[in-house]
Amino acid sequence: MNVQNVLGWTVGHICGFHRAKNCSVQNVNISSGNLKSHDYLGGIFGWTSSNSLILNTSILRSNISGSVSVGGFIGYCQESKIVLQNSTIYTVRLVASQSYNLIMGSSSTMGTGNTFSISNSSSSQNYINNNQISDCGNIINMVSQNGC
Repeated sequence: MNVQNVLGWTVGHICGFHRAKNCSVQNVNISSGNLKSHDYLGGIFGWTSSNSLILNTSILRSNISGSVSVGGFIGYCQESKIVLQNSTIYTVRLVASQSYNLIMGSSSTMGTGNTFSISNSSSSQNYINNNQISDCGNIINMVSQNGC
């Protein structure tokens, strides 16, 4: 999938605002694209409030820029269970003012909160605010840290 320029409030290559129950994104290859918004944007979902499985998915050569809640895969997550397996993020450039991460920009912790499961996924040659971040190999470390 080659996404050209996408502008909006909640923006994602796949879906801007996601509320479907138990969504599965599988075998998707986003080969390039530009996303630009103020808040809530991510490579897959801009905002999600449902359980999601992201499996065998790659985001390559994308520019994702906004102010708040900017993430490589998910911009903002509200009370969801996210499972990320066998997925890659490569040569992605994130630009944001606050609440950003190569995996997920920000999340709520209200109610049952969020749970994350990340396995067999990797990243390399990515940039946040024009600074190259270290290659992480397995990206499990990125959930708790800005970058790696």
